[in-house]
Amino acid sequence: MMRRFGRTLAAAVLTAMVGGVALAADPPASADAKALDKLVVDSLRDVHNLGADLYNVAKDYAGAYRVYEGALRAVKPLLGHRPAVQKTIDDGLAAAGKETDLARRAFLLHDTIEKVRADLKGTGTTPKKPKPDEPKKTDEPKKPVETKKPDEAKKTEPKKPDEPKKPVETKKPDDAKKPDEPKKTEPKKPDEPKKPDEPKKTEPKKPDEPAPLPKLKDSTEPAAKGNGASVSGVVTFEGKALAAGEVTFISLDQKAPKVITVTIKDGKYTAKGLPPGKYKVVVDGGKDVKLPAKFSTADTSSLTVEVKAGTNTSDFDLK
Repeated sequence: MMRRFGRTLAAAVLTAMVGGVALAADPPASADAKALDKLVVDSLRDVHNLGADLYNVAKDYAGAYRVYEGALRAVKPLLGHRPAVQKTIDDGLAAAGKETDLARRAFLLHDTIEKVRADLKGTGTTPKKPKPDEPKKTDEPKKPVETKKPDEAKKTEPKKPDEPKKPVETKKPDDAKKPDEPKKTEPKKPDEPKKPDEPKKTEPKKPDEPAPLPKLKDSTEPAAKGNGASVSGVVTFEGKALAAGEVTFISLDQKAPKVITVTIKDGKYTAKGLPPGKYKVVVDGGKDVKLPAKFSTADTSSLTVEVKAGTNTSDFDLK
């Protein structure tokens, strides 16, 4: 259910965000190329982080891929003064299009967005110029080889006469050896039949989830004030507390849409780190409770909440 919600959200927010990028990046005639580059850098950062929420939280890899693809196609025509960056976008889109795995496609376009932003900010890597070879040192003249003096005649000492050899002692014949006693041999016990090895149980491996996407943040961004606001409350359905599930908050008045999902336990939930503002609320009842479809998507849900700075309380009675 969360993936279906993610795809719906991706389609709706993609239209708004990409449209916002094109409008924001349409500078007045007097604006220079640096100002335009900065607008594109900031817009790609916001769109990237929206896709990262879809990728990491909702596991909606298709939605994240479409958000990134639409953003890159939208900003490419605005970068006519940057042909190398336009080629980076084309190469990234082509490489992602060849992949069959949607998570891999989204991750490749994440890399492309980072490269485009780095090039526009002037932080891309440039090849280092090779240093000129140092002149080789000339070999020093070799010292003349010293000739060895002829060895002095060795003194030879006269050999000493050999000492007379001692007579060899003859050994006495050994006493007659007693015959060896025959060894007792015990009959071997028949080998016990081996038990067949029990087959090892092999559990099927679970497919590995792709690594999460990092959030982009520029060093020039102002630091966030505090940890944001918090909202807590109780979710009920047909008069009973919802035992399990998820509550998702989608910002409606933020420059970059923010998506936060928290779990429900025994009817209670708590969401932290929300910027103050107005939010659309979507509820998922989990495996055990099937909620009406109208509460499962941002387009059909009628639940909203106004979050103010500090601690907020908001209960949701689903009917």
